[in-house]
Amino acid sequence: MKTKFNNTKTLLTKPLALLLMLVVLFISTKTSAQEKYKSSDVKIIVNGTSNIHDWKMQGSKGTTSATFVIQNKVIKSLGFLYFSFPVENLKSEHKVMDKNCYKALKTDVQSSINFLGTSSTIKQVNATTFIIVTKGKLQISEVTKEVELTTTCTVNADNTITCKGSTKVKMTDYKVEPPSVMMGTIVTGDDVTIDYTLTLAK
Repeated sequence: MKTKFNNTKTLLTKPLALLLMLVVLFISTKTSAQEKYKSSDVKIIVNGTSNIHDWKMQGSKGTTSATFVIQNKVIKSLGFLYFSFPVENLKSEHKVMDKNCYKALKTDVQSSINFLGTSSTIKQVNATTFIIVTKGKLQISEVTKEVELTTTCTVNADNTITCKGSTKVKMTDYKVEPPSVMMGTIVTGDDVTIDYTLTLAK
């Protein structure tokens, strides 16, 4: 199932058609109402490389807003998705590395990394697990690009939704100079992978 977030409106002029539409809308509102979800738990891991060793930064703060249509634990559609996390919540094992990363990402100008969905498709894997492919706009530093995120979502027994995914990012695509430390002795690679695990609740 594919859903575009910017739905168009249709105007019916015939009274009978309008009446039928109102009845259908009333029934669908009862059975397929969109429900709002927000993140109750967030885990972000940024994995990268350098000329010396691999590195990672981890964070546990972020804001998610989403609307789903769910029937009997089956995700029917994703109507809206926005996710944001503060860059300076990401921490590595080295404070100097953190400082240089924040500088490279220009957190004094843009303090968060943001994603806004524009459309999605949903594929059911089993009774409660779904693969959602969401197209949208990813903002890193001062640059925004169209990307596609593939996320595995599981509807839990308590009606929360656990979402796990990963996306690869080339820093220079977002005009981010790969950070270095120790007077340029250690230079990070251009490619990083962002892994995310979100728990969404009503």
